[in-house]
Amino acid sequence: MADWITGREIILGIKKASTWRSSVTLEAGDGLVISKESIGTKAPSFVDDTSLGVPDVGRTIQVAESVTGASIEGLLRYEGWDLLLALALGAAGTPSNVEGAAYSNTYSAAENLAGLFATLAIKKANTAKGIWEVPSVKITGFTISGRVGELVKVIINFMGNKIEIANPLNSDLSSVTYPEGMTKDTVARMDNQFKIRMNAQGGSALTDSDKIFPSEFELVYERPFEEQFEAGFSDMSEPVQSDFASATIKLTFDKYNLDDFTSAIADEADKKMDLTFTGPIITGSTRYTFRVDLPKVTWQSAAADVNGPGLIKHVVDGKLLRSDSAPEGMTGVLGPVSVSVINERAQSPLA
Repeated sequence: MADWITGREIILGIKKASTWRSSVTLEAGDGLVISKESIGTKAPSFVDDTSLGVPDVGRTIQVAESVTGASIEGLLRYEGWDLLLALALGAAGTPSNVEGAAYSNTYSAAENLAGLFATLAIKKANTAKGIWEVPSVKITGFTISGRVGELVKVIINFMGNKIEIANPLNSDLSSVTYPEGMTKDTVARMDNQFKIRMNAQGGSALTDSDKIFPSEFELVYERPFEEQFEAGFSDMSEPVQSDFASATIKLTFDKYNLDDFTSAIADEADKKMDLTFTGPIITGSTRYTFRVDLPKVTWQSAAADVNGPGLIKHVVDGKLLRSDSAPEGMTGVLGPVSVSVINERAQSPLA
């Protein structure tokens, strides 16, 4: 066997952990299908010994280690990203059986993410040190984006205590397999079963008469965290959220043919929205579903630049906020982002 592999042969696994710095064993069902990863470099911090009396620096000393600005990217599927989305938002319900193998659940924004993290490992080579493991990973946010004619993408951002290569707990990932729903035709897309709906934040529950028709969207949810270091450890301790979470949505329309957004900005009128992806049948009449509820949207920017003789695009940006009370039709949703799924996951991702 060659000592190298290609991207087609990587194995990536991730699983909820309970003790910071202590890896958990990755097993069947913990695999994740990705498009690319950037967990960063194995690059601890070094400080030069600049003591005087010598002509040149002769020693640089390793003093700390952490993982920051890391990410993994893949196609949004109806099952498989549950753990990472729940870890980013902070709360998950108990799955409710819909019928047969189909279960529903909701992942919503918690006040903080204290004690919520995971172990991640990825096989990059067939060498003795070819598995890179981050014992403790804190999810800091995600981006979900889609465009008509393309597959919907998701980017997960994270930071971690360190990259362990010398002695990872998960030195063999051969037992890692993918969740049942991830191996099926479960990639979300903006097809004829997809819909975005919007109406007044204090108005009636959303119905299909409230549909709007953008050609692409981008939803961003981020929590800012600061690195923490403590005496007795050279790697990063569990980071603490350092500021308010930020959530935004951007919509692009292929033609400027509605005044909803400019009016909302001028009138300072908040909206509520949902985005619903519907996939193949799981069992009976129940289909895979991925719905994002946005209980309070303040539209802040609307553009309609004329770039030539063709259609004039309309691009709008909104800020997603917490609602003082759940809007009509969004029972229990205070926001700023809530994700509801129907898939084959019978156990809470945060259990």
